[in-house]
Amino acid sequence: MAKLFCEQTQGPCNKSLKNKANNSFLGLLKLLLVSLWVFSCPAIAQNAMAQDQQSPDASSIIAPKIERNQINTPNSNTKFLDGSAYVGLFKLEGFQTQPLAGAQIALHPLNWLFIEANYGVSQVNDDDRESVGFNSTIADEKLEILSVNLGIQVAKSQIMLNRDRPIALNANGYLSVGAGNMKISIDPQLDAQKQNTVELDTIVLGLGFKLMLNQWLIIDSTVRDHISTEAILDDESKGHNLEFRVGLGVYY
Repeated sequence: MAKLFCEQTQGPCNKSLKNKANNSFLGLLKLLLVSLWVFSCPAIAQNAMAQDQQSPDASSIIAPKIERNQINTPNSNTKFLDGSAYVGLFKLEGFQTQPLAGAQIALHPLNWLFIEANYGVSQVNDDDRESVGFNSTIADEKLEILSVNLGIQVAKSQIMLNRDRPIALNANGYLSVGAGNMKISIDPQLDAQKQNTVELDTIVLGLGFKLMLNQWLIIDSTVRDHISTEAILDDESKGHNLEFRVGLGVYY
């Protein structure tokens, strides 16, 4: 009887034990989840506060205000003709350096190429030779200088002027080569072998730069060597006659 009773009651007993074990496991799992949630809430809240502090409100961000300066740049690409008046110094070989004044006109068929014609007037001073006992050979102190030159632009740059409204000035460096003529009056009584007016043919080599002040105004500075076929005081040698000048001109 006892054996039969145990066999009949063994099934329900096993089921009851299993249910209790399952309930205990579920209780522990719930307790673990609740503990994790309780301990993680402060960390989550602290993280959120840190992010709020690191990410300022969009309304508090100051957007930088950048004003672009407009730079005016004079441009000569559309110009075809320029004319200028100049002053400077001229050194005729064998004589003293004298003031120079003149004018030039130039054509610009290309941006980097120009053709110019020059006419200048200077003086010839023979005081040094007279002071050491030589007779003066000069009948008229006036010296006329003519030349036609071909110029090629070899350098281009900009000069910045910092003002309320910045300006960039174009500066062009150039080389020139050409041919010319110098006229001077000789006193025939003092030098019978020469004509009253002596004309010396010259080859002209030069370099200079042009600075554009605005769309129509330019500054032109040039150094040139007028190489004559003969010198005034020496027919057998070539003369190197130096010119330095600065001019103010306009573009058309």
